[in-house]
Amino acid sequence: MLTHAWQLFHAEAWLVGAQGDWADIRSTGQAVLAAAEAAGDQVALGWTHVAIGRDGTFLGAGGEDLAQGLDHLRQAGDLSGQAWAHLWISVAHSVTGDWAEGVTQGEQALALFQQTGGQAGLAAALAGLGECHAQMGHYELARGYARRAQQAAPATGDPTALAIAWHALGVVHSSLGEPCQAIGCYRQGLALIHELRYPLTRALMASMLAELGDACQAAGDPSAATEAWQQALQVLDDLGWPDLAGIGARLEQARPASPPG
Repeated sequence: MLTHAWQLFHAEAWLVGAQGDWADIRSTGQAVLAAAEAAGDQVALGWTHVAIGRDGTFLGAGGEDLAQGLDHLRQAGDLSGQAWAHLWISVAHSVTGDWAEGVTQGEQALALFQQTGGQAGLAAALAGLGECHAQMGHYELARGYARRAQQAAPATGDPTALAIAWHALGVVHSSLGEPCQAIGCYRQGLALIHELRYPLTRALMASMLAELGDACQAAGDPSAATEAWQQALQVLDDLGWPDLAGIGARLEQARPASPPG
């Protein structure tokens, strides 16, 4: 019965996050945690903490729950759960720009997914490693991981990993001064996730739109750049997140100066 309860909560947390309204996830999760504590169920404790931490990651409050979830899942010997915990810890570090630790956690997740045969997690781990390496300037590694993710992702039915892989390739092209190729990659990724409302996909969308704007600007298309930056700001505004990337400043700089007088 308890196992059924945390599975329902795990599914509900993902659904609520998909609708863009995850304020009740923690309060619901606390009830499941209390029951799991009373029963001494390490698996239920682990997965519930991971579900809470996964969504909290994008509100700046997921790290502690993810660490606790990983500890419980280790005690239970649940390799699949450990893989997902490492994956989301990798995401948490990536959100804060700690790409090196993102790689460390992503590699642990990848090894565990390879061991357990979890295809959805495998694709997500490969895509995340591609993203981290692209941001660190390891372009060949980034390409390799991204292409492996593109091969693995279609079989899972989840477009998110595929979109992250396209984003990683876009970052590589942008960094190498190839804005036209980068634009194509960003648009491929955005087409996959534009209707999804999970915290991860909304954060990814804002990032891709911002970088699409940069690529359009570099390609000599300021109108397309302005449109992409405005869309990125709208996504952040809808989420209630600050403009930490300075997208508004880019828009201000792109606006033509007012005539004197």
